[in-house]
Amino acid sequence: MYREAASGSLRAEWKVEKPMDFHQFRDCLSNQMLKYDPRRHALPGDDMFRVSTKLLKKKRPRKQGRKEAKKGRLTSANVATGGLFCVATDEYSAALQSGRLCNHMYDLATHLASFTKKGVKSGRNCHWCGETAYTKCSICDVPLHNFPTKGDNERKPCSVHYHDPEQFGLAFMDAKTCDSKTGMTWVQPSRAAIVENRNHINGSVKVDL
Repeated sequence: MYREAASGSLRAEWKVEKPMDFHQFRDCLSNQMLKYDPRRHALPGDDMFRVSTKLLKKKRPRKQGRKEAKKGRLTSANVATGGLFCVATDEYSAALQSGRLCNHMYDLATHLASFTKKGVKSGRNCHWCGETAYTKCSICDVPLHNFPTKGDNERKPCSVHYHDPEQFGLAFMDAKTCDSKTGMTWVQPSRAAIVENRNHINGSVKVDL
């Protein structure tokens, strides 16, 4: 089934240039199955699992007609594989092609050297944390804190977090622009959330690129 879908014969957007081999597919699937929780009702039929039916009704996910109400916070549970808010491969691929994600220190240094106050002197929402920022990355053309020397956001490294490939999907603006994040109530990601997001990207997202 995976090979047929990856060939693009079913849908063109499913085509994968370098499909996983048997061992990679088995490892990826095992990783997803170990972390998947049917109680989140992310997929059709989840509500029929015993682990779901034995929940008290008030603890079951609410429904809006036939569509699940999609709400959540930025925790290690909902950014990992199988969670409602995990990063999709096409979203990661688009961010990679845009030049935002820096896989090498040289690329990150280039972005950090491009920071300027031009165009953001009156302040704009930082794309990483959502707080007011007075500098921006000229390459990405987005406002970010770049270790400011004073104020409430002093020394905040939002510029580094935003360009980190393993933290893609955790930013304040990602919760607004990524389809997989729609409905999320953003909070500063915990260390556990960052680790789970890294594992998801390296173990599930990158293997499909």
